[in-house]
Amino acid sequence: MKFLLAVTLLIIIPLVPLTVSKIQNNQLIGHLQVEKIKNERLDV
Repeated sequence: MKFLLAVTLLIIIPLVPLTVSKIQNNQLIGHLQVEKIKNERLDV
């Protein structure tokens, strides 16, 4: 049982930073799109 837990942790731990960075990138892209829309409204 402990072996399975160790293997699971070894698989999950490297994935966590990837998932977090992906979420942060998505938030950043969303923020940039909002800024772009604001700028376009100002131009009109």
